[in-house]
Amino acid sequence: WSGTSSLTVRNTHGVVMRFAADVTFKLLVPPGEDPEEVEKLPLQMFVPESGTASAQVDWIEESGCTQSSSFVSGPVDELSGHLYIDFDRRIAMGVGITTIEGTVHRTQCPGSDPTVVPGPIASSWLSLGATGQPLGDDGRTLRGTFVESSTTPGVTTTYEWDFSAERE
Repeated sequence: WSGTSSLTVRNTHGVVMRFAADVTFKLLVPPGEDPEEVEKLPLQMFVPESGTASAQVDWIEESGCTQSSSFVSGPVDELSGHLYIDFDRRIAMGVGITTIEGTVHRTQCPGSDPTVVPGPIASSWLSLGATGQPLGDDGRTLRGTFVESSTTPGVTTTYEWDFSAERE
């Protein structure tokens, strides 16, 4: 499976936290198992084989404090996420999060000096929800969008994904 995914958080000030990835997944074959037999199973797990994740934050709190993190991108590794695909039920579940080095975090509140700290940022680039998302009618695509409202008034999170199977 390969494709793109993103997670965008917006608040009433119209500012965002955006995390995204372009990733290729591979079938996870447990040690000692025959890959051809694992490919026949109705429930399969896929892990990232390669890809790039990115993150950028430009956020304003109700208090007027601003938080920002410079745009940064980095490699997605095998431990960065997974897709579980149930071909019998035609449902996919999955998550993806990659820690990216090299960003600068800046926080400033009205009447105070800014705080600037270098450090990593976590890019939460994939979430298919607790109940999963349906495969396309062809069984080879996973495309969709859903919007979730936060318990914090005015905050919404938009999840988007577009993946296609690499082979039959």
